[in-house]
Amino acid sequence: MPPQPLPSSSSEASQYNCEEVTAAEEWSFLGETDIIERVVKELLEVELTEKAAELYRHVGQWTKALHLFQ
Repeated sequence: MPPQPLPSSSSEASQYNCEEVTAAEEWSFLGETDIIERVVKELLEVELTEKAAELYRHVGQWTKALHLFQ
C-alpha cells in the first residue's frame, strides 16, 4: 500500500483512520500484529506532531498580530 498524505480536516482524518484500522485488521489475520501495532503508533505520532506544528504556527501568528496591535 503506497503512502498517502494525511488529510487536514477532522472528518477526513477520522475516515482515514478508519481505513487504516480496517487495513490493519486485514493484516492482523496474517499474523503481523506486532508490525501493525508499531505502524499504527508511528502514524499516531506523526499525526500528533503535525497537529502540534499547526497549533504552534497559529500561536506564532496570534503572537505576531498581538505585537502589531500594541
